[in-house]
Amino acid sequence: MRSRSPNSSLSSAFATLWPTSGVSARGLKLTAGVLLVAAGVAACSPTVTQRGYVPNEDLLAEIRPGIDNKDSVLTTFGSPSTISSVEGNSWYYISSIHEQLAFYREEAVDREIVAVYFDENENVKQLGYYGLEDGKVITEYFAGELSLCMFILVSKS
Repeated sequence: MRSRSPNSSLSSAFATLWPTSGVSARGLKLTAGVLLVAAGVAACSPTVTQRGYVPNEDLLAEIRPGIDNKDSVLTTFGSPSTISSVEGNSWYYISSIHEQLAFYREEAVDREIVAVYFDENENVKQLGYYGLEDGKVITEYFAGELSLCMFILVSKS
């Protein structure tokens, strides 16, 4: 009795599942190889997530220090991501973009923070704009007034 080789049983399995007319086993192997490589490349693409909200430049231009107050900022920008825990005189709008490749740790690749500082009369004193590269500076400078949430967001750079 003649024993069957593993290749012939694989070929017969393919032929049973996908009847082919004129397609060789070599063609099937090539197609399977291409699909395997495509799946491998797709698995290496990073997963990108965007979190938070930062007002765009047009909205930022609408806020005038000394004239606008907390109500007008709330109307123009919406609710802040976080409010400083010391007297609430600073509002922060935070947006970040993170990438994660396969099973590796997620990494922040971009971060924008718009800070709105108010005076004792709740009028806008000034606006601040910070990026990912400013994360450690912000953490050190504002550590006394950052909420725990803001501290975690900023220091994870």
